[in-house]
Amino acid sequence: MLLAVIVGLIMRLFGAQLGESAVSLLGYIVAINIILAFFNLMPIPPLDGHWLLMAILPTRYYRLKLALYRFQWIFLIVLIFFVFPLLAPVLGALSQLLTGMRLF
Repeated sequence: MLLAVIVGLIMRLFGAQLGESAVSLLGYIVAINIILAFFNLMPIPPLDGHWLLMAILPTRYYRLKLALYRFQWIFLIVLIFFVFPLLAPVLGALSQLLTGMRLF
């Protein structure tokens, strides 16, 4: 996210002075970093966000933890195909906030 913020600030400050291809490249850098940050923080076991969930959940939810580990790939596929498209407007608004222009 830090890289997305830095590149977004560069686009806001120097966007008019940069060429069209440079602005496009910087826009892709911001978009990809935002998508990767949100994707990686999802609380599904193959991703890093599940460590936060496992640290917060009390031990009485042991069966939930086992179910998450057992069906992790199904949850990941559901996340990619069904949940992630629902997050696209939020990610687009965040990229517009950082860069000052609509990226996706």
